[in-house]
Amino acid sequence: AIFAWWRAERSNVSWPDRWSRARIERLTDFPGSEVDATISRDGRSVAFLADRDSVFDAFVGRVGSGQWMNLTNGRLPELFNEDVDNVGFTADAANVWLRVADIGSPATVALVAAKGGSIRPFLPTAVMAAWSPDGSRLAYHETTPGDPIYVPTAAGRTPQRIYLADPGLPTPPVRSPPARR
Repeated sequence: AIFAWWRAERSNVSWPDRWSRARIERLTDFPGSEVDATISRDGRSVAFLADRDSVFDAFVGRVGSGQWMNLTNGRLPELFNEDVDNVGFTADAANVWLRVADIGSPATVALVAAKGGSIRPFLPTAVMAAWSPDGSRLAYHETTPGDPIYVPTAAGRTPQRIYLADPGLPTPPVRSPPARR
């Protein structure tokens, strides 16, 4: 029992210890702004929005490579919204999800392959999405009255509403817990 406790304590490194070993590195030298950066669950890829080419576009690349692929190429002029997350990875990092909106319609969540390709509709009424650590489920919320949160399958099917705010209360954040290493 003492060995098991000692082993567990050794593996539970405190956050100050982790922070002291962290390496902070500039990823791009783009002019303008980079926002909404997210790292894939496996820690190998990063996606972010940048207005390098005048409108915000979604970029993806391997951490440390210095090479970035523009996934949207100006096709989504209303890609950035400062009130929500606008970009993220699916649990397997094969796709990047994007909050897509334009002035005349509500936001939706679309997918684009992390290797590039066409932007595909995914969750027609969602604003943001977060996959469970095991990739089997996801959660998303809508901007309809009560800011409901839904949990469908990982493929976006059979959503079940799990939250509806009382009038005047804020929506809790839709976030997936970090992957354990």
